[in-house]
Amino acid sequence: MSGKSPTVLQRSIAFKMIKLRKQAGMSQDAAAKATGYSEGAISHLENRRRQPQRKLILALLRAYDAEHETAWFDEQLKLLKRKDWWDNLPDARQPTGFEVFLGLEDGARQVTSWEPLIIPGLLQSEGYVHMLMDPINDHVTNVTLESRRQVRLQRKEILTRSECPVQLWAITTEFALTSYDAPDAVKRDQLDHLLEMANLPTVSLQVVPNGGDVMRASRGPFTIMDFDQPDDPGVVYIETLVRAIWFEELADITQHRHLMNHLTASALSPKDSARLIEKTRKEV
Repeated sequence: MSGKSPTVLQRSIAFKMIKLRKQAGMSQDAAAKATGYSEGAISHLENRRRQPQRKLILALLRAYDAEHETAWFDEQLKLLKRKDWWDNLPDARQPTGFEVFLGLEDGARQVTSWEPLIIPGLLQSEGYVHMLMDPINDHVTNVTLESRRQVRLQRKEILTRSECPVQLWAITTEFALTSYDAPDAVKRDQLDHLLEMANLPTVSLQVVPNGGDVMRASRGPFTIMDFDQPDDPGVVYIETLVRAIWFEELADITQHRHLMNHLTASALSPKDSARLIEKTRKEV
């Protein structure tokens, strides 16, 4: 995997086009009149509803007096043609919209995660993943289930890759460490894996101890993703049983950042969290 996910490339193209249009002092309507394209076509490009088309981009660059940016856009369009690694796995992308999450996670600069009931996905051991993804509970074929397990396990490579590794800041709870039905050997392996992952320079793991204040975050888990693209406020991802939900408005993202700051204050420090995990490991 690399830090050039097609999903993130498309996002970067859209944000840069918006920035150039605003620098030119033009509305979408004015850009449409200047290029001969419809306002809808420009809106689709800026909102990433369709794949970027070179002819439209070149026309907009001429209208924005920004033709010096042509080489950058050509490079992004070239990279955009490649497939993601999970595209070859059958029926592995659930819930609906999860492939967008995979693409953004793969190309993010930082992933910030709150998981109160389970171990955060990027920190799960193989045994934990197999326990969590059970054919009886998920009502899917063995082939589909194995594909989903492969996606879950391969995702964590973004934390250790040599090119643009993702920084992970994860907060979970003491409850999540062992409160699941699995053999003690699986629990011990998962706790060992957590300690190993927490030692990575790309990982910051905090645990809210039993009794910690999580009431403000009681509505459930969420993930914030930040990117290197200038002027990109990031995204918030929430997963339901059937589909992924995205928040891209600055006000919504800011609320979730405030909530993460509250959870950080309620959680143990990374060092003290590691001590709690070690203590729990000895008691299993």
